[in-house]
Amino acid sequence: PQAISKSIARLEASVGGPLLHRTAKGVAPTALAQRLLPHARTIVAEMQALGRAADAELARQTGRLRVGVGPVAATGPLTARLIAFTRRYPQVHIEVVAGIDRDFRAQLLEGKIDLAFASDLNRAEPDDRFIQHRPCGSETWLVAGREGHPLLAAATSLADLAAARWLVGRNTEALDALIAEDFAQAGLSLPRPSLSTTSLPFAQELLRQSDYIGIFPQGLIQGWAGVAGRDLVAGRWTTPLHMLRRARSTADPLIEELAATLA
Repeated sequence: PQAISKSIARLEASVGGPLLHRTAKGVAPTALAQRLLPHARTIVAEMQALGRAADAELARQTGRLRVGVGPVAATGPLTARLIAFTRRYPQVHIEVVAGIDRDFRAQLLEGKIDLAFASDLNRAEPDDRFIQHRPCGSETWLVAGREGHPLLAAATSLADLAAARWLVGRNTEALDALIAEDFAQAGLSLPRPSLSTTSLPFAQELLRQSDYIGIFPQGLIQGWAGVAGRDLVAGRWTTPLHMLRRARSTADPLIEELAATLA
């Protein structure tokens, strides 16, 4: 604690103001600290990039990149593109970590990941000027159920699913709005599910073994044995995918190459 206090005091002296203050709940950052935090994260991430560039130039290591992948982006063409990159650069270790868009922003700013692929970009974040967004495709969502499902197999519109039992997972806010609009146009209320889950293995087994139906990404459904999907809204349920990266002042050639391969 004493060493940390001295470090904080030196930092406060260098920026010309207090960074922390005590409250009834403990220590909290000041307005100055909140303003400087994104810049500090950028500096830390740049230092990590500097170390990686030095290692690469001096051949001290072969390279390591970390890629964050959201649940929807994971079902698209990303996997094939990653495989292509690893074949071109077999000496580079790629670590793929799961997460959601909000987590990825913080991890990018802190230099914990180098790139991220996500679909939930509906709310602007305070630090968006420090994050670059690049469109990299889209994913279509379908109504999914077991192969031969009596209602789903014969359906020609959402109106034909009025008697269905629904399983609800996690959709993006933009997709939820489209779903609500299309159900209303079909003369239906939004489904009131008796089951909801964030577990994809559970969702797969439930759809495969029962007459429940749900709304899931097409790429995900294609990998589920015994589960089929139907597009009953003429492709309206589409989620844009984005590649996220930190807006850096210097270019990392390895990250640039990975970004070009995955975009």
